[in-house]
Amino acid sequence: MRFLEVDKKYRNIFILYLKIYGYFKSILDLFFLKITKDTNLDIIITTAEKDFDKIEKCVKSLRLYLLHNISSIFIVAPKKNKIIEISKKLKCTFVDENEIINKNELNFEYVVNNLNRFGWIYQQLLNFKSVLSLGNERYKLSFDSDTELLKKQKFIFGDKVQFNVSDEYHEPYFSVAKKILDLNVNTNFSMTSHHMIYDRLIMSEMLKKIETVTNKNWINGIISNSDLSNQSCHCEYETYGQYYYNHYRSQMKLEYWFNKTIFKDKTINFFEKIYYKSISNHEWAKKIN
Repeated sequence: MRFLEVDKKYRNIFILYLKIYGYFKSILDLFFLKITKDTNLDIIITTAEKDFDKIEKCVKSLRLYLLHNISSIFIVAPKKNKIIEISKKLKCTFVDENEIINKNELNFEYVVNNLNRFGWIYQQLLNFKSVLSLGNERYKLSFDSDTELLKKQKFIFGDKVQFNVSDEYHEPYFSVAKKILDLNVNTNFSMTSHHMIYDRLIMSEMLKKIETVTNKNWINGIISNSDLSNQSCHCEYETYGQYYYNHYRSQMKLEYWFNKTIFKDKTINFFEKIYYKSISNHEWAKKIN
């Protein structure tokens, strides 16, 4: 059955299967989902100044709906008074992003069509390094600051970890992952779903593999093999997801993401709250009706 997951001609069929399975599972979960919390994890939220006002809803949704014991919540951001105060209010740990990776020491530019994308890929590098640097737990939930959970969710089931499959499919993400990790296959679906459960041990293993394959430190290995003329050249969630799939498929649990982007002046209704697992308030979506 693995061919359904890697052959591109079966992509739509596989995603449809996940949607149908996920829809009926969500109905059963209303009655049978155990709401007890288990498995300790840390949460890492890297954010930019444009999304500071979204942090509170994000954090509150995680505390309300995440069915895991949260040991610590780290907010990694530029050192600004506003986000420091927000972190205190939410009882989260603020971390100056430059203490994780000093952006002034990164020797590359990333500008496409006069749009500076440096901050976008810098956040991805921060995510990887934060998994190794922050907190005491093995598992880390990296969560986008403009996204909120809408219902109870669990990501770790014994020795299996749930990966949410999205509708997106951006070829450069798969190409760079395969190149820097010397992967045998890529999936026909994307795991770029605004969050990721990272295993610190597997993350360490993956970054060492990047260094072995590229013969550079992992940051330079990623950047030097990414097409910086492409506005979206690399995705940390996809790179980790593809590595995990190639080496730990038996420990993966795949489900459809059921995420909704909120566009300008739009709200989510009662039935959508039941259907979707999460919503995202992307800055770019504010400009689209």
